[in-house]
Amino acid sequence: MFCIGQSRNISLSERSIVMYKKIISYLLIFTLFLGTLQNVGIVRGDTGNEESWEIDLSSNNTSMTFMYEPKSDGIYQIYTKGSYWNRVLLTVKDISTGTIISSTTGDWATARNDHLELFNYKRYSFTFSLIDDDEGFAGNVSINLFKEGLQDLFTIENGVLKDVSEYSQNFIIPEGVKEVDSNICGKLGKYYNYFPSTLEKVDAYYLGRVTNISYYDIDVNNNYLKSIDGVIYSKDGKHLIAFPPCGKSDFKVADDTVYIDNYAFAYSYVRNVECPNTIVKIGEEAFVQGSIKKIHLGNKLEEIGYGAFWDCTALDSMELPRTLKVIGGTAFYSCTDLTSITLPENLEEIGYHAFCNCKNLSTLVINSNIYLDDGIFESCSKLNDFSVGDKCNKYSVRDGILIQDDDRLYLYPSDKEGDYTVPLFVNSISDGAFYNSQKLTKLYIPSNYEGNVPIIQSPMIDEIIVDAGNKYYYSKDGVLFEIVYGETKLLQYPIANKRTEYTIPSDVDEIEYYAFCSFNDAIRQLKTLVIPTGIYVPDCLIFDTIAETRWWHWEGAVEQPYLTIKGYDGSSAHDYYLKNGEDENLKWESLGKEDTQIDNDKDDKDENKFMLNYDANSFTHSSNSNKYLTAGFKGVKDYKLDESYFNKLIKYSTKGEKNRIKQSMNSSWGGSCYGIATTMGMVYKNMINISEINSNSANCYYKLPYPYKDKKLLNTIQYFQLSQSLEYGGSYAASKSFTTRGKNDEADSLSEFLKAVVKTVKEEGVSLFTFATKESGHAVLMINCEETDEGYRIKMYDENTYNDNHKPGYYSYFDISSDYKSFSWKDEGLTNENYMQMQIIDWNLMKQLNGNGSSSGKKGKGHSFVTVGLDDSFTIRNNENEYLTWDGNSFSGNLEILSENYEYKNISESNSEAMVNLEVENSEYFTFCDITGELNASIEGDDKYQSIEASNVSLVKMNLNEGVIIDSNNAEYQFKTFITTDEKVSENENNLISVSAKTKGKTTLSVNNTNVDVTNENGMDDIYTSNYVGVKTATKTYNTSSKYISVDNIYKNHTHQYVLTNSKQATYAENGLKTYICDICGNIKTENIAKLMKKNNKPAKSSIKKIKKKKHGLIVTWKKVKGIKGYELQYSLKKNFKGAKTKTIKKVSTTTVAIKKLKRKKKYYVRIRTYIVSNRKKIYSDWSKFKVKKTK
Repeated sequence: MFCIGQSRNISLSERSIVMYKKIISYLLIFTLFLGTLQNVGIVRGDTGNEESWEIDLSSNNTSMTFMYEPKSDGIYQIYTKGSYWNRVLLTVKDISTGTIISSTTGDWATARNDHLELFNYKRYSFTFSLIDDDEGFAGNVSINLFKEGLQDLFTIENGVLKDVSEYSQNFIIPEGVKEVDSNICGKLGKYYNYFPSTLEKVDAYYLGRVTNISYYDIDVNNNYLKSIDGVIYSKDGKHLIAFPPCGKSDFKVADDTVYIDNYAFAYSYVRNVECPNTIVKIGEEAFVQGSIKKIHLGNKLEEIGYGAFWDCTALDSMELPRTLKVIGGTAFYSCTDLTSITLPENLEEIGYHAFCNCKNLSTLVINSNIYLDDGIFESCSKLNDFSVGDKCNKYSVRDGILIQDDDRLYLYPSDKEGDYTVPLFVNSISDGAFYNSQKLTKLYIPSNYEGNVPIIQSPMIDEIIVDAGNKYYYSKDGVLFEIVYGETKLLQYPIANKRTEYTIPSDVDEIEYYAFCSFNDAIRQLKTLVIPTGIYVPDCLIFDTIAETRWWHWEGAVEQPYLTIKGYDGSSAHDYYLKNGEDENLKWESLGKEDTQIDNDKDDKDENKFMLNYDANSFTHSSNSNKYLTAGFKGVKDYKLDESYFNKLIKYSTKGEKNRIKQSMNSSWGGSCYGIATTMGMVYKNMINISEINSNSANCYYKLPYPYKDKKLLNTIQYFQLSQSLEYGGSYAASKSFTTRGKNDEADSLSEFLKAVVKTVKEEGVSLFTFATKESGHAVLMINCEETDEGYRIKMYDENTYNDNHKPGYYSYFDISSDYKSFSWKDEGLTNENYMQMQIIDWNLMKQLNGNGSSSGKKGKGHSFVTVGLDDSFTIRNNENEYLTWDGNSFSGNLEILSENYEYKNISESNSEAMVNLEVENSEYFTFCDITGELNASIEGDDKYQSIEASNVSLVKMNLNEGVIIDSNNAEYQFKTFITTDEKVSENENNLISVSAKTKGKTTLSVNNTNVDVTNENGMDDIYTSNYVGVKTATKTYNTSSKYISVDNIYKNHTHQYVLTNSKQATYAENGLKTYICDICGNIKTENIAKLMKKNNKPAKSSIKKIKKKKHGLIVTWKKVKGIKGYELQYSLKKNFKGAKTKTIKKVSTTTVAIKKLKRKKKYYVRIRTYIVSNRKKIYSDWSKFKVKKTK
């Protein structure tokens, strides 16, 4: 125990009594636990009756330092006490002079210094340390601080500055600090600008938020960082890490700088930046929400990171260099002063929404042959001038319109007026083609057009007309409809149509998302919408965003008049009204109660009653990240199983299989067809209740809302997706029959398999079918079987048949000859000639996967299992020099294959490959050589697992006990490996480590007990390492080239680095919440935000910031207020606001609105107030002070 208090001339016993009375009186005991010593430093001992310990006192974890400043001058007593059998050293140092003024040692009994003189306005450090003791007890040690007379300055723990008190106005970060906890950056204020020699890293994201710093000073002896002109760089000068928020207005980046790191200029007031010609990368959000106006990027820049210039509203001048290859998503989002952009010729990648909301962007020049995705230029409402460079042959400009690949309408100019007919040469239209159109009034679609028709966002569109004879689209009364496999969807109602009431035709099955939405300030004329029974209404019908993403909203969007929906109680339309009515100015008028019986005629009279609009749901394998989708599923990419699902999944797995499953969970998959089809089939077969797999109380699979973010559904789908490769309960263990071109004693012949398919589907109805070829692989549902003149026809439902929002998909047919010798599935191109493997699954065996493990496995014990991709040729050799050669079509050689199975797998987001799983006799190691292209391979034993992805290598040697050797004959290559170590991280689970890097020559990855040691004499770049413990992942990035690294259990041995991922604003009614996630391991922590304080129960006031005049109108901008429901804007010709008009703005993110149809050259008075809603009543703030502006 360590106590501090003022001293008096009294006896020791009296002092003790007084001291403890003070402790009780002040209740200011602060207890810190140093933790069990086995977890820190070096500790050795035995578990016998006589315990002996050796403690390495050099460990940082055996000491703790506290900084204090006395509140007044005086004589102080220092009192220390350690826990039982520990000896304690207390060292007191004068910080200003570095002089040790007291050093006191004590065992568990008292040790003290009665006459220590301390002075106010001076700072002292008190360091508590353990002392080596022959009888030292390695238990917990506590320190109690009695703080009367002294005030906290800060606390350091394990080299991390953890806390700073309110008395830190003269604070300077002391020596010994290696890192500053990001949670205390706000406390450091303007003094957060000096960094000692021991500091190893800084967090630029939080530094940027300390807005009154104009320079950074770093100790010259720091080995990690340095300061140049008040800016933080890495010691080698290659990385610009942090620019002070209030630094120079004009700034030149230091010569030889290579990287501008993430957040380096975030929130700064710098206006003009000049980069040297050495800069190759600008990191993520490097200039986010800054004041930058102009930047010179140099002539070697290759990458601009995600959100690099996000919300840099003053940025108006920038030339992208010819060397640029990558522009990250949202890189220039809301750069509202940017007027032109030229995409350079070497550009290879540009992310989603890269130039979204650049309101003044008018000119686009394309010199690159890059494929531009939809949404890159969304909400660029002035973009109207397109041109294409001489070397660009992927784009052209025809009639002022940007055309992609000679037949795709990519962008329609914003200011092109009047009607437009889609040209006959156009085969497709991008989803973003009409994002920015402002003056398009009519769109004509020719009879030959078969592609997608996107939403027309022009506020003047009043009619969409389709030529007669079009097989896929038709129009009626100017409204656009689509026909898909016999079902009708209302695609778009033109927002500027003058009618006030519209009845949706009764033959419509579904309404498209955004079909009745208004965009770009359009005022809806429609007052009444009649929706007949049986029509599916999406969550986003008349509003410009989905209910759950209302924070997004176009600047200046106007309040829409009330819309009355006439429909049936209990219908999809009624559900939509109940969910969105209050927010969207809706009224409901009942036409009675909906008949809930499903019309089976819509499902092509399917005798098995598997219905497209009830039992089915069409998902997408697309990696489209559009947050507005209310359906669609992106596979297991970016999603991991919850721990309970993972533990159930691998309950009967060997250590090797567990690590293979972990590797699969943490790789990029392109889809989850097996998991989707399995859950869909099991729900239909009543093996799973629909309520068990969704969080939104859907009563059928078709009506699953938001499947791409429903955690229950995602867990279930991924659970079954990963289960297919398990020994117990996997697809082979659960197959009723399977056939393969490879060697497998348990496989059926093709005719036996086809007989089993017909028999299974006839007897059981809906069944799960999987296949693999060299080009593709899939899992789908077989619905029913009918006899034909030629044999048998099986109706197939493919859950990925339509990649669009919430469409139910459609059927196709699998034909089998009457002699069971041939088959054909035309939609998938699957035939006798190209199949490699097919399976039909037994639902009852599949059902046993749920934790029982009673499905028998098919793997032989004591064998090795090698999985390898078949795109390129290679040779495998074992330690007996037996070999197998794959020539691209078949295997040859003298290494005996005990069994072989095929699958088609997504290796990465952009790379899929047919794989073969080989069962062979055990071997100490396997060598892959004569490799002609990429190698994707893995080996698995009962206890260990290894895998590798590598390109441009000549030899790979994999040894489960020793590691991996890679060689390339000195050519450059990229690799990624997964390796099991000997470290036990849980019951029957060893640690799995992955290493990826770019290098050349020979790389050795050696397993060294708990570590993987990686060596390459040529050096390695772009090094990333991770380790996987259950569902947890920890990742580390190496910023410098290395010849050697040693990778251990990062998850166990790291300090959390938290990044803010979500923030719920506090309101007057409830607290807010900030959510942080650790960049390394994914650990989550939360921070409560106190409720906003009210004055007289009123919400906070806003104020008018500025008013711009325009012809017949004004543009008003006001101060944004948190925690409210909306604003009321009032304008009048009279100062007393008599006869004033009021606009209600419900979107609290809106801070600008246009007032139109005002009198010319008149003076208008404008004011604003906020409101909240309590007990369904609005409570208003006081009105702001008015501002006056004269119209043009």
